[in-house]
Amino acid sequence: TLFRSLEKYIRSLQRIHFLKVIISRRSLPFLLLIILVLVKLTTVLIVFSLTLFSCMDDHGNRVEGGKLTVYFDLNEDMGKASAVAKYWKDNDLLTGNKQDLKLTHHDSTYFLHLIKRNDLKLREFDIKEQILMLELQKNLSDSVFMGADLELLISDDHFKPLMNINN
Repeated sequence: TLFRSLEKYIRSLQRIHFLKVIISRRSLPFLLLIILVLVKLTTVLIVFSLTLFSCMDDHGNRVEGGKLTVYFDLNEDMGKASAVAKYWKDNDLLTGNKQDLKLTHHDSTYFLHLIKRNDLKLREFDIKEQILMLELQKNLSDSVFMGADLELLISDDHFKPLMNINN
């Protein structure tokens, strides 16, 4: 099918006077092989490029320190993101494992996305854990956000909210 189409195409090229010399019957299989290889290479390159760009997790700007990364969308939030990272370090919230947080805001409310641990089932989020998270939210609001509204969100690894600890 594809091979026959290419063969017809090359034969049509042979009709052009100056290509008759270049494309002879003996070189036809070689030319078909070159075209097929180029088509395959192009396909592989396209698939590789799409995979590379789809795997890049660019969640915006970031502040990094050790294994902690705080992402943020707007440049104006860089100071707050840095303050969150400092708070995390100063209050021994670093676990030694890679941690990603994301700071966003809408109107006057800030949202801090915390990625859910794989072993945590949200419906098993007990009252003690919720109280600890509410205390963390209050302390962050007071010390980093100067009393501004802050909501902690438990999110998946793409920062899609799964649970607001206030609900």
